[in-house]
Amino acid sequence: LIQLSAEKGFIDIKGAIPELVASLSTPTCPMALRALTALAAASGTQLAEQLPRIAELMGPKGSAAGTTPAEVLDRSRLLCHMLYRLYTCSKAPLSDEGWKHLWSLCQHAVCVLVECFARETVPAEWFGAAQAAMDLSFELAFSPQANQGVQQCPDKLWEQILGRMLCSVLDKSGS
Repeated sequence: LIQLSAEKGFIDIKGAIPELVASLSTPTCPMALRALTALAAASGTQLAEQLPRIAELMGPKGSAAGTTPAEVLDRSRLLCHMLYRLYTCSKAPLSDEGWKHLWSLCQHAVCVLVECFARETVPAEWFGAAQAAMDLSFELAFSPQANQGVQQCPDKLWEQILGRMLCSVLDKSGS
């Protein structure tokens, strides 16, 4: 509904997207991420311009990343969905700076997952966040801007991560 309203001009996208990005640092962050996801399809260019601020708020040491593991993982999942939508619906390719922020946020989502697992804090939100981060990393692998091995072959990265997680679980259950 939000996307359709924006496409028909009922929503001032140029004003709404910066307001929603500013809302990421408030308790309404999850709702703002959902709205940004809907607007990403309507105006990816406007949202791509906000990637530096989004990375500042939601990336490593970001003030809007959340406080509890469940909150961090839920916001990570929502962020990955928004980035996925932005990337797949953009009519123009991202700038090099936009790509760097997109990739950095994807890497951060992976790090959040590994960190929660390593701390043995795996709430139910972990699984949705893991799926969203995987989907995003695989989608970004098809980008012509993906020029590093880990960007082009996310299957190898995920194989290593999940293999080590499995070994960790099996080692603990065998003790």
